[in-house]
Amino acid sequence: MSIYPDADKLLENTNESQLLVMHRSIRSLWPLIGLFTSFVLLHYLLNYYLDDSRMRWLAILPALCLLETVRRFYNDRFIFERHRITHEGGRLWFSYNVPVIKYIDIRAISVSQDIWGRMLGFGNLELSTAAHEGTEITILGVRNPGELAAMLEKLRRRSRQYFLKSDASSGLNKEIESVVIHPEDDEELAIVRENSKADELPVS
Repeated sequence: MSIYPDADKLLENTNESQLLVMHRSIRSLWPLIGLFTSFVLLHYLLNYYLDDSRMRWLAILPALCLLETVRRFYNDRFIFERHRITHEGGRLWFSYNVPVIKYIDIRAISVSQDIWGRMLGFGNLELSTAAHEGTEITILGVRNPGELAAMLEKLRRRSRQYFLKSDASSGLNKEIESVVIHPEDDEELAIVRENSKADELPVS
């Protein structure tokens, strides 16, 4: 079953500038959620069997895990537009950056998965351009990264076709404009013709 919409269907909606907005998948946060659950269980067991008030500080561990899970989910946002992709990174962190790449400038799309990613079905998508050495945008923790890479490749082809068609149309319009005779040119042409006729009249 396909997770991501077809690129052509996204492009059919001409009223929307943002075709698709994505965050990390919840699946990519399962290891952190599992750690949070383990800390909660550990805190409960220690308090139940030991009943020691000095162990209460351990409650901070599951709280930190929960905060980090929420932060990672909302920290990055990826916006797919008609001809470019925008990464809003560090939305819940000290540093904030917003790199933007046009689809036609993408040189390579690569998929990377660690052991957890292969087991749980998520991974990263790395985008690079000729203007930047290495990876320029990394789409983090997405489900079925191979399917998303195929959608992105299709958007790149459609964007390239659009700009090639626009360039061809623009070149044709410039050629038409170069041969158009303006009204002032007509007046000058008429004066030249009258002068040439006067020159051709026989002298009596």
